[in-house]
Amino acid sequence: MRSNFGSFGLAGLVILGILGSTAGPALPASDITPGDTSPLVATWSDGGVTVNDLVTWWNYGFDPNRKPLTTLDDKEAFLNTVINAKLMIDKAESLGITQLPTVADFYRGRRAGMVTEKVLTRATVGRIKIDERDVNDVYAKRLTEMDLSQIVVPKESLAVALEDSIKAGVPFGDLAVRYSIAPTANQRGVLGTARWGDFAERFSAVAFALDAGQVSRPFQVPVGWCILRMDAKTLKAPADTAAEKRDIRARLEQEGKMRERASYLDSLKTAYDFKIDTPAAITLSTKYALAIEKSGQLEDKVRDADIVPDLSATDRAVPLVTYHGGALTTGEAADIIAKTPFQVRPRMDEPEDLIPFLASKAIDSLVYAEGVKLGIDREPDVVAQVEKARRRKTLFAFYDYITRDATVPEDEARAYYEGHKDRYDVPAGWTISKIAVGTMEEADSIMHDLAGGASFEDIARHKSRDAFTATEGGSVGFLRKGDDQEFDGFLETMQPGERKVFRSLEGIVILWLQAKQEPRKATFEEARDAINQTLVAEHKDEIIKKWSDARRALLGVTINKDVLAGVVLK
Repeated sequence: MRSNFGSFGLAGLVILGILGSTAGPALPASDITPGDTSPLVATWSDGGVTVNDLVTWWNYGFDPNRKPLTTLDDKEAFLNTVINAKLMIDKAESLGITQLPTVADFYRGRRAGMVTEKVLTRATVGRIKIDERDVNDVYAKRLTEMDLSQIVVPKESLAVALEDSIKAGVPFGDLAVRYSIAPTANQRGVLGTARWGDFAERFSAVAFALDAGQVSRPFQVPVGWCILRMDAKTLKAPADTAAEKRDIRARLEQEGKMRERASYLDSLKTAYDFKIDTPAAITLSTKYALAIEKSGQLEDKVRDADIVPDLSATDRAVPLVTYHGGALTTGEAADIIAKTPFQVRPRMDEPEDLIPFLASKAIDSLVYAEGVKLGIDREPDVVAQVEKARRRKTLFAFYDYITRDATVPEDEARAYYEGHKDRYDVPAGWTISKIAVGTMEEADSIMHDLAGGASFEDIARHKSRDAFTATEGGSVGFLRKGDDQEFDGFLETMQPGERKVFRSLEGIVILWLQAKQEPRKATFEEARDAINQTLVAEHKDEIIKKWSDARRALLGVTINKDVLAGVVLK
């Protein structure tokens, strides 16, 4: 049985001891000499811990305001956490655990991410200047509270038609309930009270320009097209003017930072002669589309590396994006796509979506290359932070490795349940399934088929756009009341066994309420998994301690207390 850590025993002590928050300043230690001549505070048959190691690991550790280690017992306790962690990391490396994709990819990704972020930060330092007049301008706008309603639809043509209906006198709320894909549809489109800046700039600008009772023209938003109605406008100053202006300044600085970064990236692309081979990207999209079609799966259901086009060695070598000093090839792009969670990657059969995705990945590589050229990857703080991340990931991977067979005896689990029943309440909620579709016409057709006796599970597997639940026949499982406020109010109106069509953020959803659950105490069988997670964590700590003790005895770990006594850590 496998489980994540859930307690702070020995494992937690190691993590807290060496991998905590921001490191403090450089710390003095008596008689420290550089390099290999640093005195040993602990030694074993094929390794040891030097004073330099101890100081370095201390710097990786606790809050900079931590209390100093003043007594020999305190120093020895900390040294033991370092010894145990170092033994685990050394063993993990000898077993090849650090070469596992999850560890190696994390390490490379953390290194690249830190270097990239530092390049972008350095490029914008000192270039963001906020004029006090801009702060005052936004502040004046935020004095106005706006009560808004909205209709959001997926297509411009529908938004234009709705605009005509509103002009003809059809109630705004009726249209919102019938057509809006926003979660406010069930509230007749009522969005609530907002101020300038609470939403994207375009949205705020359209809203602010409206008078009370006025309706906007359709305008584009990330999920489709929006029509706003100004229900009321009220002048109302904030309780703390100074705090409000500080918040506005922070927002403007963040917006300025994003603009400066975009400008810097544009200049970097020009300097490196950054080019995208559009035909090659279209070819890759086409190959993915064919692979998806051949698999018989809907594109929305493709998970991670389930679908990979058949690329020859020649195909894989085609450069999709080029720049001085590097390139992103078709093969590399396919690998990136395979590793990108399917929920966030673009449609692979739509080149206009795939091209910016690949460009962004190539730009990341370009910025990293610039950071390496500038030597940022070798700067001490970057090296230290990357090393800390590597150690953390390696330790967690090793914990998982040596505790992978941990189990909890049935009698122990049952005894724990009897003593802690109050911890295992089953909350109010619903057991539901769903089918997500794109249009009301599709929903009506499916409801007709269901009424005729068609299988909900079969339809969900073949027609639902929700990739997570489709493979389970539409099953969402148990949904606690409050977990999804968008569904709560709707489910309250349903009876067990009933099916209804519901408009949600993801489009049109057919909900099937299988059962309602009132609050009660969980049975042992229902609580077993949670109990196992708690107890396995405790077993893991015991296993780790036994492993550390055995390893220390095998290697003959000794502590040089005379040297340790002279080390100053504060």
